[in-house]
Formats: sequence, structure tokens, C-alpha cells
Amino acid sequence: MENPSTNPSIRVSSDDCHRRPELQKPAVPAAPMENGAQHSDTGNLSVETLVPPIPVDVDSGVRSVPNPPTCEHPESPGHDEQSPRKGKPAWRQWLPEISYSIASLCSFITIVAVLRAYHGHCLPKMPNGITLNTLLALFTTFSKAAFMAVVSEALSQWKWNLTCVAGASVKQTFDKLSIFSNVDCASRGTWGSWLLIWNLKFRHVITGAAALSLLSTFTSPITQQIIAYDRRPKKIHDEARTVFARDYVQDPDMYDNITDSVTRGMMGGFFSPVEHMAPHCGSNKCTFEPFTTLAACMRMRDISHTLEISRVEGSTSDDWTGIDPLTKNLNIFQEPATAWRARIPQVDMELVTPVSIAFVLDGRNRSIAFQDAHDNFTALSNLYLIWSAAGNVSYPGYNRTNEGPWRFHAVEILYHLCVNTYSLDYFKGTTKTTLLASSNIPLDIPGNQPLHCEMSDQETGYVRHCSPNISHHTGRLYLQDPNATLSPNHTTIPHYSIQRNVGNLVTETIRNLMPGLLMWNGRRTDPGLQRQFNARHIYRALMGGRVELEVFDKEVQIERLESYFEGMATSLTNLFRNSVTTSQQHNGTCWGEETFVQVRWGWLAFLGVEMLLSYLFLTATIHKTAKLGAPVLKSSELATLLASTPELCGAVGRIEELEDVKDKSKGVRIQLKEGKLVLRDD
Repeated sequence: MENPSTNPSIRVSSDDCHRRPELQKPAVPAAPMENGAQHSDTGNLSVETLVPPIPVDVDSGVRSVPNPPTCEHPESPGHDEQSPRKGKPAWRQWLPEISYSIASLCSFITIVAVLRAYHGHCLPKMPNGITLNTLLALFTTFSKAAFMAVVSEALSQWKWNLTCVAGASVKQTFDKLSIFSNVDCASRGTWGSWLLIWNLKFRHVITGAAALSLLSTFTSPITQQIIAYDRRPKKIHDEARTVFARDYVQDPDMYDNITDSVTRGMMGGFFSPVEHMAPHCGSNKCTFEPFTTLAACMRMRDISHTLEISRVEGSTSDDWTGIDPLTKNLNIFQEPATAWRARIPQVDMELVTPVSIAFVLDGRNRSIAFQDAHDNFTALSNLYLIWSAAGNVSYPGYNRTNEGPWRFHAVEILYHLCVNTYSLDYFKGTTKTTLLASSNIPLDIPGNQPLHCEMSDQETGYVRHCSPNISHHTGRLYLQDPNATLSPNHTTIPHYSIQRNVGNLVTETIRNLMPGLLMWNGRRTDPGLQRQFNARHIYRALMGGRVELEVFDKEVQIERLESYFEGMATSLTNLFRNSVTTSQQHNGTCWGEETFVQVRWGWLAFLGVEMLLSYLFLTATIHKTAKLGAPVLKSSELATLLASTPELCGAVGRIEELEDVKDKSKGVRIQLKEGKLVLRDD
């Protein structure tokens, strides 16, 4: 008979390993082998079919064959009669693993409870620098250790279960000694798990446990993704305020303030437009509820269709627009020269220029494009702009004999009083003011008159008609409050107003500072004619700032002009709002930032699924072990030694008596001799 310890092809399985001992039969002496080894004729080696050693009589020095405790099968020769021992119930044999499962579940519940308590709340301050991630790592590690202990023990049990399956009922692959070793290695670490999966190719349930062991290596980094720290605004107790105006009246510095405001609006330019006044904010961010204030508005209309264009042959500086005696002596342009005239007959305004890059801006006391009664009632100023769109065709020496008429365009700009509603947001030094609504409806009360009742235009003789007993130096212009709701018995009417003399001063300042003129032949080395310091800004709005980047599309030019002239309206609105006598405070909300906890629950599912799979594997293992009647030995090294070392089995007992064997093994001394574990001779 072959020695099981030296023949790896012998399968460590038996359908008798789960039987309970009945009667112990007389032992049959084993035939001696070399080096004192013995073999048995009882058949294949199993966890219970082991051969006892032949001890040596100390006095005589002769080996005797007593009847010591053996690990042989109860029905094999050499077993004495003994009553069968009643085994522990299954739940007690698996009590440690059940306890580990409960512990992992409790830890998982703790994780959920802690995360739910802090989800959506600001970052907690814990002692000694402990963070929420620290607690998560602690409980996650505990849960992982607990459920992996369950997987390890259950996987170890399967090396015994596989040896107890009847050979005809399972593939022979699963009862080989190499698989026994693979399962044992898989229960101890990831490398053994990988080898088990490689060898069995997922043909047995134990490979699922091995795969779970591999997946558990990713548990910690994945669960750390559960917690994210985002930032959100938080209300803080700090100052956030802006101002608005219901009225604008005379104050000691009124003239200087209006002049500065109009100048600022003119100099803002197209590339750096005037911004609405910034609020006072105690942090990097403030928000405000919409507010309504007295304001100045700008509107623009294209009136190019009203232009009358004609050619002026042999013109001189006396014919050209804006040439005074001083400029005439400079001889800026060659004369006589062919010039072109563009005229608005309704307001008797024209541009006569011998060069193709030219415009003129001037004011009048009447409107062409704005015939609405409210617009005229609340008008501050009407401005007209005429410009050439012929392109750069006026270099000296340019052949202009057969040229066609130059193109000219014109717009009317209206500045008027209005009541605007704004939304306001402030963030890190940037103010965003958005116009929500605008109204310029005069209040229907006696004595409410336009600003310019007695103001006439000396050039055209046009006069705005008002009541003869109303002076433009007295009284106020009243505008309706668009947000007011009047009761039937109201005694006061909500309104916005401006003193008439103050409004007229604004108009006169615009009329004095805004008109401008530019004429240039387009060659950088040649001089040009420029009147008023806003001419350069208007040129940049029209032409793009450089001759090489000329903009001659009318729609684009009008859009750019609107952006420039809107700066004046914004500057006047800031003037009204910031008046020292009539401005009122509008409070907002000051915001800081706080870090808050954002729980991403999907990442927690990875840990939950791992735990669930471990519970299912434990349940399947317990059920299969009970069905097979296999001993619950799990990862016991002592059981492995007893199953494979007959001499130790004879010294301490059978594996069914593992609890008693553990106590007896404390007094047994062993040594490794000639590749075998044997009892020490001393």
C-alpha cells in the first residue's frame, strides 16, 4: 500500500469522515516500516483515519503495541468501544463568526448614523485635530476586519467540506490535495485567493469568497470617497448697504457734483464704461433685494433716413463745420477742396467735411425720433450725432474725380429722467447691477410740468410750451412710483422727484460739455481737427480705436455708440443716488463662506455589498457543513496537524474531540525529524 504522505495523487476525502464513533474494535498491529514508520490497511487517508504510533517500553526498550487513543475510523480495527460524544449545536460552533457579522453590521450602522448626522452641516470641529474622515476610516477598518474574519474562517471550513463530499457527487478537481492547500492559502491572504480563482476558474462557490477577499483591498480608498467637502455661502453679521434716491434737490456742491458726473460719463469711453456705484460690503459677497431709485436713462434711435447729402465743390474752411478763425490759420486741410454735406433739416444741423473720417455731436431742444409724451416730458437733453461712413478715401492726391456720394449716418440720443428698479450683487470687488424695470410716467397732479418750460433754442427758435405762470427755476418734476399701490383714502402719493432748477442745471451741463467734432484725412502723419475731449472716445466707439481696425457696419457702430452714451446715464444715476441730502440706505445681506459635509451615499454601497456577500457566504457554509456532517474545524492548525500526523493524533486524541485535544496539546512536545513532525524522545 502507498504512503499517503508521499503520494500527492491520493485524494484527502472520505465519505466516512462525518460519521460518529460507535464501537471501538480491537486494534490491528500495523506492520513496521523503515525508520519506524507504519502504515494501515484501512484504506485511503482521511481526517479521521490515522494510524497510532507504537510506543517504546522504557524498562525493556522494546516497542509494544498498547491501545492508545487513536484517530482511526470507529469501524476500523484497533478502536475500543466508547460512547459517542454529543457535538455542540451549529450556532455555538459558529458563534465567533456570527458575532463578527453582528459587529460589522453595528459598525456599518454607526457609519450611516454619523454621516447622516453631519450630512449638509458645516465641518465639525473635533478635539486633537480629529476629522470626520478619521472616524470614517476607523469604523470602516473595523467593519472590514470583522466581515473578512468571517470570510476567512468560512473559507477555511471549506477545505474540510471538500474532503467529505462523496467522490461520485462532485468533480474530482475539488478533492485533490492541491486544492486543500489552495483553499487554506486563500483563507490567509490575497495571493492565495488569486491562486484559488486561477485554479478553479469560478467553478465553485469558494472562488466567490476569494474574489471578495481581493475586492476588500479596495475598501478603504473607495469608502474615503463617501465624504466630500464643498463650500457654500453663509450669512454673517456684517454690514451690507447701498443707497437709492427718491428725490434729487439742491445741495451746496451741486454744480461741481453735476459737472464731475457729466465729465466722468464722457470720459468713461467705450472700452472702459462707467459702472454703477459699488455697495458697502463687509465681506467678499453681498446680495440685495431689488430696489427702486430715481435715475437717468439713455435711449438712441437711428435717424439716417432724415439726412440730406450733397456735394460741395471748391469748398473752403469757411464752409467746413467747426472751423473758427484760429483753426483756419493752421491750414490743416488743402483748400479749396471737394467736400460733402450731410444735413438733418428738422433740427437744422449739418456736417460739412472735406475728409472722410469725420463726425459732429450737438444738442437741440426738440426730438425727431422720440414723440412719446412721457419721453418729452421727462427729457434732460436731446443730442444728435452725424458721422461719415465712407471709409478712408481722403488721402491727399486721392483721385476723387468720379467718386460717388459718401455714406453718412445719424442717430438721436435722448437723456431723460426715469425710475429704475435694479438688482444688485457684489462679489470679490465686482459689482453686478442689473436693470429689472424702468418707468418715466409723470405723476398726475396739478403743477407738474416739464423741466424746460422757458428754455429756447437760439438757433432754431424752438420752445417747449408750458404753463405761462410756471418758471423753470421753481417747483419739481414728479414721477410715479411704479411699485406704489394707492388706497381710496390716501393722503400722500408715493413719488420720485427732482427740483426743476437742478434738472435744468444738468441739461445745461450736458449741452456745454457733450458737443464734439472730429475731422481727419486718415493719414497718421497728418494733423486733424478735434473739438471737445470726448471726441477721441466717440471715434474709438465708431472706428474701433485704430484705422487698421475700422468698423463701418452701421448696426455695429450704433451698438457700440449705445454702450458709450449709456455711461453718461449711469454716471447721472450715481449722482442722484449718492446725494448727501436725499439718499436713503438700502440694506442687504452679507455672506461669508463655510465648508460643509456632502455625503455621497453611492460610495457607501460598496462596503454594504461586501458585508452582505460575507453574510451570504457564511450562511451557505454553515448550511453545507451541517448537510455534510463535516466537523467544524475552520482554520484550526491543530486539526490539520492531527489529520496529517498519526503520531500526534495518537498522543493527544481525535479531531472530533478538538476542544479536549487543545488542552492535551499543551503538554505534548514535538520536533521536526527527517521531514516529519514526531514526538520528542525525551
